[in-house]
Amino acid sequence: MIVGPMGCNMSNKISTYQDILKHAFNLHYINKSDVWTRDIGMRILPLLVKGRLRFGTETRILDIGCGSGLDAQIYSSLCHSVVGIDLFSHPEWIDIMKNFNNVTFKNGDFLSMDKLSENYHIIIDNGCFHHQQASDWSVYLAKIEQLLNVTGTLVLSTFFDEQSATYIDSNQRIHHYLSNKDLINLMQKYNFRVIDNIYIYRQHHDNYYRISFCRKRI
Repeated sequence: MIVGPMGCNMSNKISTYQDILKHAFNLHYINKSDVWTRDIGMRILPLLVKGRLRFGTETRILDIGCGSGLDAQIYSSLCHSVVGIDLFSHPEWIDIMKNFNNVTFKNGDFLSMDKLSENYHIIIDNGCFHHQQASDWSVYLAKIEQLLNVTGTLVLSTFFDEQSATYIDSNQRIHHYLSNKDLINLMQKYNFRVIDNIYIYRQHHDNYYRISFCRKRI
């Protein structure tokens, strides 16, 4: 049993941290409290990725934490194919896949998801990594490394605020705030190097999304 705020039982079916994440994100989407979907800072991400990487139409993209598929629609016209993964099965996906024949969505947890193709040119982690348990970081990054083309790029979106530390919210989700030094050291530990960071201001929080462009250490 997972005990939530004020000692309440969150759900008898919740037994692992990945269940907690799924439960929390499902609640946000069902209650329409998914503020990140309407955050202009997140809406510009596909254009920022295109501008920084100048990728071509042969590019294969994996979008982890794709949400309702707004970004996938933009990537669709810019690349060969897009696969989006999210913990919540969004109703918008059906129409998007009908209208964009190079977009596919998968509902589930990235860590436990099987049958993902390899050799993606770009893997975008759209705010999922900073909610993972530190004990899962090695497995999480090893899986990304396996799926990423040898010369590909991992685009990692994480919270950045020099005044904030890791905390757990009312839904029991972890929010990691890593310093630049800690992020660089972490990525090096798991065979990646950070080649660039770009910061997008989060006005309502007075902090930043840090968009890190990472490559495999060859």
